[in-house]
Amino acid sequence: DLTKNFASVTFTTFPADARIVLDGTLVSALKNYRLDMGISHQVTVSAPYYRTHEEALILQRSDSIIKQLILEPAEGELSCVIEPEQAAVNIFSNRGFTSNWEGSKVVNLPVGKYSLDIDQKGFYRYNTSFEVADQQKTSLNIQLRQRKFSRVYGGLFSAICPGGGQFYAQRNKVGAAFMITTVALASTAGYFALATSTKEHDYTSARNNYLAEPD
Repeated sequence: DLTKNFASVTFTTFPADARIVLDGTLVSALKNYRLDMGISHQVTVSAPYYRTHEEALILQRSDSIIKQLILEPAEGELSCVIEPEQAAVNIFSNRGFTSNWEGSKVVNLPVGKYSLDIDQKGFYRYNTSFEVADQQKTSLNIQLRQRKFSRVYGGLFSAICPGGGQFYAQRNKVGAAFMITTVALASTAGYFALATSTKEHDYTSARNNYLAEPD
């Protein structure tokens, strides 16, 4: 029986849209292929952001088999050294991946292009971009620039807007509390002033109407 010289194979992949090349020919997953037994068949599987997998496939039995091909995510290493050490770091990739931590760190990240943002109290905000390549190391050495606060400007901002001086000094919670309190007090004072004015107007109108009545 000539069919004994062949075996049937069906490929499944992760990720599902991975590209399969069998003996130099592009093939599809979840389809059945008949291959010669006892000889080496070259299989190459690739997908964006994953490591390419290659193997020699030798079929020894004439049975139908399912061959699972699972790719490893492509990753690189980021070494991030930051001063001051307690700074909070946020990163965002062009693929939607996000991460955050405090201070210096060595971390493995999926390949891709990233944006880095540091917003630390008492320092100027820092932004940069970097790229992570598969099995490569990326190094960032970041020295934040300390902010110098002027009491004159702080007082000026406070005079213009309650809480403005605190926002200028990056004391956002205190600034928000000042602003909310001031708005609440102003609203209350305005309400009572309006109520008093309305009552005074009603009293004056009533008195004038009374005096205008004939005896």
